[in-house]
Amino acid sequence: MTDKTLINFNERLVALEQVVFGGRKGDLKKAGTDQKKYKSQVALREGVVERTIERWVEDGDYPPPDDIVNGRPIWWLSTLQAHDRRRMRMKRKMTSLPQTWPKGTSGRSTKIDPDPKQKRARPP
Repeated sequence: MTDKTLINFNERLVALEQVVFGGRKGDLKKAGTDQKKYKSQVALREGVVERTIERWVEDGDYPPPDDIVNGRPIWWLSTLQAHDRRRMRMKRKMTSLPQTWPKGTSGRSTKIDPDPKQKRARPP
């Protein structure tokens, strides 16, 4: 077999796998690399239990499942990776905000006067 024959065979196999295993329509390049992840696999990936994934989805903190197969929610790995990238961008934005001080202050910490009730009496 020549290299062209193998490449053609591989392309046909990827297209067939897309149809059989439910690859996304119009996304032939990702059909061979994108993977289905069930809720248990997503929970393991995030380091939490399955119920936490359900709560995150309900609260809108996690993307909803891409599909439901036999009553089981599934996510595509590419969807989870896109969510990870968005989460990292948000995290960077939150940590890179400049620290602003109230108007009229230099930003130095000021000494707080102790509570007058706690003042000690002077020794005689």
